[in-house]
Amino acid sequence: MTNSTSSYFQEQSGSSEIDARVALLKEISFFKQLDTTKLTEIVKHLLAKSFPPGIQVLTQDQPVDGVYFLQSGEIQVLVSNEQTGQEELITHGYKGECFGEMSTLRGEMKASATILTTMSSRFLYIARDDFLQLVKEFNLWPQFVNVLASRLEQTNHRMTEVMKHLKQGMVQVDTKGIITGKFSMGFVRLIGGEASEIHGNSFLKLVFSDCDNANKKWKDNFSLAIMSNPQQAELILNLLPTECTFQHPVNGERIFKISYDLCTYQKKVIGMDIGLEDVTRVRELAQKSEELEKEKSIIKEIYTKPETFRTLLMLLEDINRDLQLANEAVSSQNLSKEDTRIWFGHMHSLKGTSHFLRLDELGSAAHQMENVYTRFNEGNQDYNELRNFFEEGTSNLNKQIEYINDILLGMSEQTRKRLTAELVMSKEETENLEKVLDKNSPAMEILLKAKKIPSHKLVEGWKEELERICQNLSKKIIFRVMGESIPLPGNIYDTMKAPLIHLLRNCAEHGIETIEERKRSGKPSVGLITFSADLSDDLYSIHIQDNGRGISRDEILRKAKQVSQNDPSLGQTIEQLIRENRLLAILYLPGFSTSEKITELSGRGVGLDVVQRSTVEANGSISMKTIPGKGTKFTLCFPRQQ
Repeated sequence: MTNSTSSYFQEQSGSSEIDARVALLKEISFFKQLDTTKLTEIVKHLLAKSFPPGIQVLTQDQPVDGVYFLQSGEIQVLVSNEQTGQEELITHGYKGECFGEMSTLRGEMKASATILTTMSSRFLYIARDDFLQLVKEFNLWPQFVNVLASRLEQTNHRMTEVMKHLKQGMVQVDTKGIITGKFSMGFVRLIGGEASEIHGNSFLKLVFSDCDNANKKWKDNFSLAIMSNPQQAELILNLLPTECTFQHPVNGERIFKISYDLCTYQKKVIGMDIGLEDVTRVRELAQKSEELEKEKSIIKEIYTKPETFRTLLMLLEDINRDLQLANEAVSSQNLSKEDTRIWFGHMHSLKGTSHFLRLDELGSAAHQMENVYTRFNEGNQDYNELRNFFEEGTSNLNKQIEYINDILLGMSEQTRKRLTAELVMSKEETENLEKVLDKNSPAMEILLKAKKIPSHKLVEGWKEELERICQNLSKKIIFRVMGESIPLPGNIYDTMKAPLIHLLRNCAEHGIETIEERKRSGKPSVGLITFSADLSDDLYSIHIQDNGRGISRDEILRKAKQVSQNDPSLGQTIEQLIRENRLLAILYLPGFSTSEKITELSGRGVGLDVVQRSTVEANGSISMKTIPGKGTKFTLCFPRQQ
């Protein structure tokens, strides 16, 4: 035993401190039967350690340096849940509790639980080697056996009950570790052998042959557990391996969780019941269950938002073409800013539409590709680095698209038929023609114009998307559809469905103020975004409006001058619009944004640009009215006769 601890304590502590520590040890079950002389000798080897609240004195699966006795304060005992990976509270500890003794006695170097202080706490500490020496010198083993056996009694009873009903693998061994005739077929399946090969075989050879650590623990402690009296054996059972890695002949590497219970007859130990659980399978099933739930959720979103899903499929066609063109451009080192802007717009629309359908991984992959296209526009590019960046983003995106395809292929025939019916419900009169017409033929163009889709389908899923946006922005916003739904031509719907999402984001991100800002302005804390559509003799009109802060012309002018300095090519157009007093038109320029920072929602200057290009593509026009402090209204108009 080390002398440094003892001498340090004698030099630093008075008799009152010694008496206090002796009194503490008398409250601990391990030392109750020792007299004051022996306790005083033990006290000389204890060091005081103090910790503030929130400190991990011991950390699960991390090295244990000794044994701690709680002198004052309070702690929590936490154990990591294997399924969730989160720490769960097992119990609280108070004055007189000790920690680290089990790991020390078992010769383990790692803690079996985390000890966390919940308030300022003071411990008496003894190094592991000194503690083991004390156990031997003062013959403390019987005391430890009694206390720990009592602690484990209830747990072992529960374990026995569980083992009786354990379906995976049960086996009984005799006092030499040889498997008796009592074993389950679940055990046979777990180890991948034949039933005829189990009886009479060594459990050690069957299960631990590929696991050195578990093999050693079994060899060192099995005989000791079997030969001890039942009370001591209960304690020693905890020294046996509780987990091992097993190489199944067919299924490959598996992780087994192992539990034990002594078999007794007339107060004598005659063998041991062993339960085996395939932890790998449990984890695989949990992962599969999670994947199935996720797929069910995605199918539900697709089924309840069929038109949004139809828009997604059309976007994927555009993006497939974009990726081919981008790949050729990177290979030839001939990137066009105009092409990149179009590709970026499609990817931005894909991100928004994906989130509408709760396809968050696909949305994240689209966000990654936005970053790729941003790199395209940066000067002095290393094309080898650029190609790697592009290939990484494309690979990730394609994986997510393949995942969606796999889900669709996995749909039942009935679900697929019902989804198809929902997708074509608004164009039943043109269904047969669509099947036979070429997509790019003039006849198909006429057909799309003739097809009518209710205008409210344009904002399908907007309420749910707005809830997600509000969570990111810490705002409160409600969305309302005003007036009657009107029939829109298919070409307007197909062209505008995805781009209109950018207007929703613009209103939510830039238009509606924070709760505090609205209160300071005397407004209700909850913002409002509305959608309406109307039909006149000449026009289809779509209106999206917010009751937010409006757009400051001074802010547009300030930002415009800043952009002009950084981008001379864009600066010429900006200067002309300023001279013509058309400040709001600047907002539609590619790459222009009043946002000070780029977020996942906005700030790249692509949203209004995409909306305007799509509106023009559908032979329409877009206008904006804004009143500082009152809000902004976007109006899109399309001629009825196209």
